[in-house]
Amino acid sequence: MTKRKAATASSPQATKRAAGAISNGDGAGGDSRVQLLQFNRSDGTEVWQEGDNGPTPDMFDDSPDEKGGQCYMRSIERYEKKGLEWLKFLAEGVLMEASTDEAHKKAFKEGTKFFFVALPKGYRLFEQIKITVGLRSVGGEQC
Repeated sequence: MTKRKAATASSPQATKRAAGAISNGDGAGGDSRVQLLQFNRSDGTEVWQEGDNGPTPDMFDDSPDEKGGQCYMRSIERYEKKGLEWLKFLAEGVLMEASTDEAHKKAFKEGTKFFFVALPKGYRLFEQIKITVGLRSVGGEQC
């Protein structure tokens, strides 16, 4: 029986990379096709007008209504897939719309992925969950 060769960096099979392979592209052996960006300041606040800045406690209530439907908010955790997708979407959007760094823009056009390390201080992500029962839909109504 012959031994198979391990996939190399030039192999088309080397598409899966460990999370440790993601770097800021500083040439330290990481994957330079991924760049991490960071916010240096923020206008975000977790408290607004003497209360929490975000969904109210009743908006987190996932109890079914009289028809069995549910409509509530949930917090998106830091390393959840949806949260990472937003960090990528926001970084690349800001880069293309507001950045003056032409090298970053060129790298993006050549396939480099950009992510924010985290949301700015005081910002959080939430998702609205809507579950309807039966064929009737709530439509565009808000919870």
